[in-house]
Amino acid sequence: MQLQNKVALITGGGSGIGQALAILFAKEGARVVIADREPSKGKEILASIRQDQGEACFVGGDVSNASHVKQMVQAAITNYNRLDILVNNAGILLTGTVLDLDENDWNRLMAINLSGGFLCSKYAIPHMIAQGGGVILNISSTAGLGGGYHRAAYSASKGGMIALTRSMALDHSADGIRVNCLCPGPVDTPMLRQSTTPAGIEEICETNPLGRIASSMEIASVAVCLVSDAASYVTGAVWTVDGGEHLI
Repeated sequence: MQLQNKVALITGGGSGIGQALAILFAKEGARVVIADREPSKGKEILASIRQDQGEACFVGGDVSNASHVKQMVQAAITNYNRLDILVNNAGILLTGTVLDLDENDWNRLMAINLSGGFLCSKYAIPHMIAQGGGVILNISSTAGLGGGYHRAAYSASKGGMIALTRSMALDHSADGIRVNCLCPGPVDTPMLRQSTTPAGIEEICETNPLGRIASSMEIASVAVCLVSDAASYVTGAVWTVDGGEHLI
């Protein structure tokens, strides 16, 4: 129970890595606020957590909308009187080169993947300061470290999340707030399955040093460590979780 009595807000908590985060955080004792723009998915995870005797609530909304973000943060305060952990996980993937993408595509992806993390942090940090500290974990990607074919906007947004992490870690260390970043490699999520053919996934597995893609729960397990007191001296860190893919 590494997160006993902690209150965690997880954006994009209705599927993929966010779903695994919500389930595992609850199992580790956290009271979880699941935020997702698709209520059906979020409420399904909520029911699963409660069935397993965990404590959670759901709030709908879009992280690119400031008023929605305020409601997400307020849900934690209203239901649990505090906010200890923020996980900026919500994100989308649009493939293409800069020639393929139009301005609307670019702006929409940046609004969710990067500005969403900015907005959630902006409205969560004052509550963390008032209570004496907290933890923010940004979910980036190995694409933010090295780029990727037909991933121009996605890679740019994830690279921005890494830089945002480092700056916030410096700006808010005196407030008792730790800020870290996870960079997963290929993970078996609906996003990956929708954007990559079965043959493409097989090729990824063949070139990965560990010979496979990760499960969402493997990413969530590392996240638990980073947001727990076991990582109390870790801030501004960028943790790569990719089966060694960055080494080749």
